Amino acid sequence: MSENNTNRLLREYGRFGDLDSPRISVVIPAHNEEAYISRAVESVLRQDYKGHVEVIIVSNGSTDNISEVVKGYAHKGVKLYETEKKGIGLARNHGAQMATGDVIVFLDADTEMGDGFLDRVKEGTRKGYVGGFASIESESKGLGDSLYFGWQNFFNKMLTPVRNISRYLPEPVRKHVPKTGQGAAMYVRKDVFHDMRARGQGFREALKSWEDVDFIGKLHNYGWVDFINDKTVVTSDRRLRKEGLARMWLKRTRGYFFPEDVGREEYRAYRPALEVE
Repeated sequence: MSENNTNRLLREYGRFGDLDSPRISVVIPAHNEEAYISRAVESVLRQDYKGHVEVIIVSNGSTDNISEVVKGYAHKGVKLYETEKKGIGLARNHGAQMATGDVIVFLDADTEMGDGFLDRVKEGTRKGYVGGFASIESESKGLGDSLYFGWQNFFNKMLTPVRNISRYLPEPVRKHVPKTGQGAAMYVRKDVFHDMRARGQGFREALKSWEDVDFIGKLHNYGWVDFINDKTVVTSDRRLRKEGLARMWLKRTRGYFFPEDVGREEYRAYRPALEVE
């Protein structure tokens, strides 16, 4: 991003906190993640970030022993919030509401940050990005998984700059630009997130999944979005194993080009289980 764009975006939302070391809140939504949550938390605690880091776990509708596992990190400042209702969008919105940092990082409970990830987030905010999301690697390192995530990463790397530029195009043109986004690790400036929530544009709580692409699509309306390709995160392959590689690939491709169709399907499938919206 050019210096002129950086200055323009900083003027648009104003300076916040300390640009050299902004306070970062890491929000981890978790539903029955007893087996994975420690790895996610430990990856945050290992970060060599010089600024203040707050770790927030939002256990939503969990019936396993995750609360006891998280309480074991209380002496390290890890905070636990619990909701009776289940929903990843609900959990992310709730965690962001509780966050005290200048920047909010959303990390999936089955995902681990690589070294230097939070420093890379800091660099993104200093350059004027309103938020961003990271490239993903699979923990299995299998050929199919590597091809699937490699394709996602390539697509997002190529299309995110196009989406950034498209915000200056007329709406009839802009609506045809494919969506980008993947939710294993995302970040957003807190002031921008609260602006989005005030306009009803946070995470859609009636979506079982796909809330990440939906959110990133709306974030593009507030400024330039960062794609972190030089610091990856590692996530589990359990969803690929459960739904199948081919089905996931087709669904992801459809979602980038026809997000409204996939969103409607997710809403119809999930809405009966919710008491919200």
